[in-house]
Amino acid sequence: MPELRFNKINPKLAVVVAVSIFISAFFLLSANYVYPAAGGDSLFFTQPAVNFASGQGLRIPLVVSEWDMDNLIDLTGERRFLHYPPLYPLSLSYLMRSPSPQDAFRVIAFINIAVIALSAFVLHKAATSGKSLTWFSVALISLSLLGIASTIDQEGGRPEILARLFFVLALVSVLYINPKYHWLTLGALLGFMGATHPMGGLMLGFLVAMFFGAKHGYKKALTYTFGSFLISLLIFAAVIKIGPFSIT
Repeated sequence: MPELRFNKINPKLAVVVAVSIFISAFFLLSANYVYPAAGGDSLFFTQPAVNFASGQGLRIPLVVSEWDMDNLIDLTGERRFLHYPPLYPLSLSYLMRSPSPQDAFRVIAFINIAVIALSAFVLHKAATSGKSLTWFSVALISLSLLGIASTIDQEGGRPEILARLFFVLALVSVLYINPKYHWLTLGALLGFMGATHPMGGLMLGFLVAMFFGAKHGYKKALTYTFGSFLISLLIFAAVIKIGPFSIT
């Protein structure tokens, strides 16, 4: 039997991996045992997902009387989920094993874990660009991951959970996808972002335009930006179209 050689393990990289695993374990344990209560208006996103998974439609069963949200947004009085794009609650509902709030939190936990893993990947890439990993970089990466985790935990069950995943995927695509396909990948992620979080879509769209403007001359930058925005609009419209309320 060959002898295992643990001396080849990079201790600096091992610390980054350990921090990522610790944060991921926290999310899983919270979803399974702590049962984190969604704060603020998160109930207006997680509960419709549970309702849709149980066959009751994408509707908001909870009413905050002082907001009078159901009458303000859905004039039919059916409390349809119309105040935000539907991709986030639909994604939760399709990924649940059973239509329950705890399963919704389990799905959220796995999305958070994906965000942490991809963020660690991006931060490590940035820290080792043209140089080896240092202990100072390890400290910065670890603190950054803990900072990301703290903001994720505060969001409860809002769409920012899924929006962060699309944002970090955009960073990964810029780092590892062939540059000639950036307009396509960024456009697709921009469309998914807009179908999840409108303000996040506007912010990512601005960053996409800045990215192409900084990387190319103005003619090519305009072409790539227009192409990305066109792809994003098509994907956004497709998500709305396949949603339960389609496009009216």
